[in-house]
Amino acid sequence: MESINLVTARFAMILAVGLGLFWSGAAVGADPAAGAVSTTQPAVQAEKLPASTQPVPTSQPFQEKGFATTESGLRYKDVSKGQGTTAQANDVVEVHYKGMLEDGKQFDSSYDRDTTFKFRLGQKPPRVIPGWEKGLANMKVGGKRQLIIPPHLAYGLRGMPPMIPPNSTLYFELELVKVIQAPKASETKPEDEIADGPELSYVDIKVGDGLSPTEKSVLKIRASTWKPDGTLLFFTAERQDPATVLVSQIGHESVKKGLMGMKAGGKRKLLIAKPAPPTTQPATTQPAKPRDVQMIIEVELLEVSSPPTIPETPEGEYVINTSGLKYHDIKVGEGESPTETSRVKIHFTGWLEDGTVIDSTILHDMPQDIPLAAPGVIKGWLEGIITMKVGGKRKLVIPPDMAYGKRGRPGVPPESTVIYEIELLEIIKP
Repeated sequence: MESINLVTARFAMILAVGLGLFWSGAAVGADPAAGAVSTTQPAVQAEKLPASTQPVPTSQPFQEKGFATTESGLRYKDVSKGQGTTAQANDVVEVHYKGMLEDGKQFDSSYDRDTTFKFRLGQKPPRVIPGWEKGLANMKVGGKRQLIIPPHLAYGLRGMPPMIPPNSTLYFELELVKVIQAPKASETKPEDEIADGPELSYVDIKVGDGLSPTEKSVLKIRASTWKPDGTLLFFTAERQDPATVLVSQIGHESVKKGLMGMKAGGKRKLLIAKPAPPTTQPATTQPAKPRDVQMIIEVELLEVSSPPTIPETPEGEYVINTSGLKYHDIKVGEGESPTETSRVKIHFTGWLEDGTVIDSTILHDMPQDIPLAAPGVIKGWLEGIITMKVGGKRKLVIPPDMAYGKRGRPGVPPESTVIYEIELLEIIKP
């Protein structure tokens, strides 16, 4: 079973995620009501909202007149019109919101968490319910809008128990905080393409003058991915801007090869072809241009840096459990200790014994919420964390049978000892 540590490995492979090469489903921890991840509704084309606002009857919790109704049945009213950028298809929008049921009961609010929600308009598969896609049409940054979303544009007959009952009309207040406009691919000429094997060609839009990556480097990048017909698949601002990438965690060899040939400060267009079919012909000594391009990627390499290193610990300072787990407290916390069923918030970095980074929340500045009782938590984590105290930082040396065992996992070979530095930030109360 996949380890929860792979949550951040997924982020470290953000290029591969964007390309759809290693995407394994909705993001862990996504808010189900955050305009939310909709698994029950099909993608819906955005419709142009009518300019007029004829009064229509409304129910609780919005009582004021002045709502307009679209052809789909969505009702909306602008509380205040923004003065900034207008949200368009494929733009990344950042919103604050409050969601309520028909009786006025609030089921979710980004304001309460003091955290905005970000997603790409028109993304397929959609990350939000159709009522949000339609309701954000033509909004400008700084604007606030009330939406009354009928069930067929929300969660339909299934609802989203226990928060949202079946066949619920939803009431949302949306505030458009920011728009990141969708990138456009740079125009290049076929004669400028440089072939690097049968599956990769590239064009240097700008040649950098900084460091070149190595297999262990940490990269800061901005990247965008398109189909050959120009359809935008992904750009890093959807997740993290700029994105932090561990070269060792990039799972597509042609993408890795294209990045490894760059220098910091450079910008490169990669043309990735489908893998070559098996052949009995001898390998050519001349690289061939990609025969059947399936993806176009533009990468701006902002920074190349060395990975975090394993903290040194004299052998005599380890505590060695009977299980074989070794640990050293870098800092002893002063708070309470978790139990085996606790949910904790932690920062961590993981390494192989040769110093290769396999996971890191520090690099992405994104601590993780981990339920310790979840099946994917490795035994070494559970045993090592439950004797920590909040505020503490501990180094764990985890033998293979308490880590990823004979099977290993992406980035971790079978029978590997792994090393983690874990900081226990918080025990999350139910």
